Amino acid sequence: ADEAGMEAEARAAARLHHPHLVAVLDFNRVGDRWFLVREYVAGVSADALVRDTGPLPVARGCELVRQAALGLQ
Repeated sequence: ADEAGMEAEARAAARLHHPHLVAVLDFNRVGDRWFLVREYVAGVSADALVRDTGPLPVARGCELVRQAALGLQ
């Protein structure tokens, strides 16, 4: 994407505030690379959890999908 598009996307992400989203605290660019500074969230990602422990029990998997859906809402 072009520079204006990348900046617009970063600004849009920084405006999102929801308990099920990791907040964007800042963004900038170094040379031609953009970066986001995001809040720290302790714990493991769903991907790492499944990779490390194998398939989740149905109830736990459904809860993770529910939380992701709330963030996408």
